[in-house]
Amino acid sequence: MSRRAERRRGLRSLPPDKAVLVYALVGVLWILFSDALLFGWADLPQFGQQLSTVKGLAFVAVTSALLWVVLRHRERDLISHEELYRRAIAQAGAVAYRDDIRTGQYTHAGEGVRALTGLAPEEFTGERFRALIREVVMRGRCEGLSPAEARARLHRGDLPAWEADYRIVTRGGEEKWISDVAVTMHGAGGEVTGSLGILMDITDRKRVEQELRRSEERYRRLVEAVSVVPWEYDPAQAQFTYIAPQVTEIAGHTLEEWHRPRFWEEHLHPEDRAATARACGELSARGEDHTLEYR
Repeated sequence: MSRRAERRRGLRSLPPDKAVLVYALVGVLWILFSDALLFGWADLPQFGQQLSTVKGLAFVAVTSALLWVVLRHRERDLISHEELYRRAIAQAGAVAYRDDIRTGQYTHAGEGVRALTGLAPEEFTGERFRALIREVVMRGRCEGLSPAEARARLHRGDLPAWEADYRIVTRGGEEKWISDVAVTMHGAGGEVTGSLGILMDITDRKRVEQELRRSEERYRRLVEAVSVVPWEYDPAQAQFTYIAPQVTEIAGHTLEEWHRPRFWEEHLHPEDRAATARACGELSARGEDHTLEYR
């Protein structure tokens, strides 16, 4: 790297506190020594006022030029970094966007929104996107809230982020699932002015989740149709988190009773209770599969 390039890089990477220090140092040196230099060079009292004016204008010109150079380089770096982030987001198959809550419109949407929704970036408005949505599933901090309630809290600043999944039908008629995650942007007074977010196609993930749910449901129906009782048990709480409903026919008692803490332990045979409960707790704590026989 050349010395000139190194100097330019140094200007771009100069921290704000050091930039202020350099500016203050230049200003102090100028105030202390500029009069002596100028009047020593001119040595004519009648030119004092004019020289002071020239000195002031020169200082303003030099410092303004330095400030312009620093800000210009910072601006170029910001643009370069923003473009790099956009490319990284696009490479991940996602689409970045910005919206303005005052107008309810998108002020920016990446080119990838065309493949995602069938709408070109310049066509991607709030109304057109909402017209494609068939189902909304709120997630994360928004879970349990309606879309309207979550949006109202977001606009008030009570909710720092928006998380939701949408089932949409694209302009071409294709059904897709889209993940939407956004954080709020704030104005000078701290008020929420909009949000910056990412849209991502999660159709494949949703299909896998749905197939897993169907498979689990088929398995559950199968085991519930035979004379076995599948169950899930939390040793720390001494409580069943799941037990198949046929337990009521095989062992008696209602499902509500079986889900009570320590119900299973309390209904073990007194001679087997302590050893069985201890063995179950220890083996479960170690994560070991086990088979126990007890009365």
